[in-house]
Amino acid sequence: MKNMMNIKELLSQGLYWTAFRQDKQKKSKFERICILLNLKCSLDLNLIFKISINNIEKSKYIPLAVIIAEISEYYAIKLLTQSSEIRINKKKLYIKIIQSHYRKRINLNIIESIQITADTPIKKLNIRLLKLNQSILSEQQPKINAAKNIVGHYISKQHRVLEPKNNPLVSIIIPAWNVEKYIEGCIRSLQKQTYSNVEIIVVDDASTDNTYNIAKNLASKDNRITVLRSEIRSGPYKAKNIGLSFAKGKYSTFLDGDDEADKNRIIVHLNVMQKNPSLVASTSNWIKLNDDGYVATRKVWPLIRLNVGSLFIEKDIVLSSIGFFHEIQHSADGEYLTRIIRSFGSDRCMSIKTPLTYGAQRTDSLTGSAEYGYLNTIANKDRTIYREEWETWHHQELSKNKKIYLGKSEPMGINTPINILVGEK
Repeated sequence: MKNMMNIKELLSQGLYWTAFRQDKQKKSKFERICILLNLKCSLDLNLIFKISINNIEKSKYIPLAVIIAEISEYYAIKLLTQSSEIRINKKKLYIKIIQSHYRKRINLNIIESIQITADTPIKKLNIRLLKLNQSILSEQQPKINAAKNIVGHYISKQHRVLEPKNNPLVSIIIPAWNVEKYIEGCIRSLQKQTYSNVEIIVVDDASTDNTYNIAKNLASKDNRITVLRSEIRSGPYKAKNIGLSFAKGKYSTFLDGDDEADKNRIIVHLNVMQKNPSLVASTSNWIKLNDDGYVATRKVWPLIRLNVGSLFIEKDIVLSSIGFFHEIQHSADGEYLTRIIRSFGSDRCMSIKTPLTYGAQRTDSLTGSAEYGYLNTIANKDRTIYREEWETWHHQELSKNKKIYLGKSEPMGINTPINILVGEK
């Protein structure tokens, strides 16, 4: 199926990995740039850099030097220096951007030099967080809750909170594995929600630390909390599916055991869903914080990013149409969200641009580790291959006029990389 498509068809379906392999002997620069912007791993770096540099001047976006720098600072600077196709003054600027990014000291002058203007509230919020990062670095002083306070103030100004109609129950599912350092903060952030008609379902995935006991202790003091436990580690998506099967609410949403929700997260999602009755799902953004309160990101800009794990769904409608999460070790959130959009249409899934979740920046998490996730912004090869496989499955099912449906614990029938399968690591 893949080999019969031309490059543009492959790109239109998001099959970047396949497109690159099929096109690597050709001179199609436009298609190569599209691939570069969506795929930053396990490719011929010299080839990518040369193509990127040759197209920097034509880019309408942030200079591609920043993008290629995310793969390798050394090669990016080396090739920029050698290039005869970029004006000297721009070379110096691009190199400065790259070096600043790798030292985590990107400053406002550089942001302004690549023409990022604070012309919207969310951009202004990004710049405020950037200034906070600068102060933490310059003063060498942790500011643990500063970013949360800044975001909280933004939410109170930008969102007019309304009393929900009919007071529907919202089920919040927490998959948790060995997060004893974070789980209490996670649960307490949900107990403090401004919308209180919630059930909090903690699904402990056979933790070997004190995660389960901490959650049970909190549950003993709040009847809204239920703690379930798997005897065998089965991965976060099995845990999410267990939670979905147990959930009693009209709506369901998710929060990882090492993250915290802003106090208005549930009410903002609920207001959006009720204001737009055709919606079946919504997502929101997040920021990730390290232990010093520094806002961390794999990319230079912006600091605020989409949080696919924030998915908020009208449970019965979604489950009856597309089923459950693919039960693997990681990377299934994006597939499930795409399945919703392709099944219901993009107009029935709204993206809330406000950050409503505070993620923990951890090097031992599934997204933060070199083995499973990202390291210095390089996407794990297995994640890319996995995406290729499920994208192909989606298109095959849709071409047969079938639902993109996956039952609970049902295999997807694709060649899932072994490192992503539960139990292989």
